[in-house]
Amino acid sequence: MDPRAAPAPLFIPAGMSWFGLVAAPAAWALNHVAGYALVGWACASGQFFALPLLTCVLLLVALAGVWRAAADAWRLDSAELTDARVDGRARFAALAGLGLSVLVSLVLALDVLAEFVIGPCPR
Repeated sequence: MDPRAAPAPLFIPAGMSWFGLVAAPAAWALNHVAGYALVGWACASGQFFALPLLTCVLLLVALAGVWRAAADAWRLDSAELTDARVDGRARFAALAGLGLSVLVSLVLALDVLAEFVIGPCPR
């Protein structure tokens, strides 16, 4: 089969990383679920450091997603791709991943701040 006649990939094409698109939202979701699961234990045991520590680790994962999405966007912006459909989809996915990752990283950073200022336990 002629490679020029091959259909374009339906989802994210080769060369685009899924990590840059889903790392930050997955880190936020894990932080949200684990935070609910750990807050009772943290309040009962007095181990208040566990929640901000978890959020900081997941913030690093989200920032790694920002880095990967930015690298994909930069690489795709400077690349000469032959298929315009794949080129457009890949750039859109990279930029969407970058925007989403930055937004979710900001939410996680504010979450860490709230955990330090407010604390997990009612008074």
